[in-house]
Amino acid sequence: MVGTTVVTFLHLLATVFWVGGMLYFHFILHPSLHLLDPPQVGKLMHFQMKRFAMMAWLSIIVLMVTGVMMTPSGWFFNFSSLISTALALKHIFFLIMLLIGIFISLVYGPKMDRLEPKPGEHPSAEFFRTQHVVNLLTRTNLVLGILVLICIAIG
Repeated sequence: MVGTTVVTFLHLLATVFWVGGMLYFHFILHPSLHLLDPPQVGKLMHFQMKRFAMMAWLSIIVLMVTGVMMTPSGWFFNFSSLISTALALKHIFFLIMLLIGIFISLVYGPKMDRLEPKPGEHPSAEFFRTQHVVNLLTRTNLVLGILVLICIAIG
């Protein structure tokens, strides 16, 4: 009983960190960025992306381990009932989020590193385009994260 409670707590905590971090970014940090000069926005966004990536990947590892421990045998992609369908959809949304996260980390993270403006330099148009793509991908992950939460509420 205690083991199940700890596993469930860790699973929920990892979800809160991952999805909550995306909510914070999109609804609190991002709307505030217009108060900064463009070079500072680029630096802050780059720093934030690197820092959030560490927290997100730790959360993903915890979610995968605890998710496997919590999922009943044969229920990973089972669509035979409302609860098992909600769980299967949650797993599908999670996998899509994982793929987007891998793409951001392996493709756009290094690209942002290369394009990061030097001190006193204005960000390039390519830096802003790359930043826009990352924002679009992270918004997609946020929507998928909210769908995961809906699936949790159903199940």
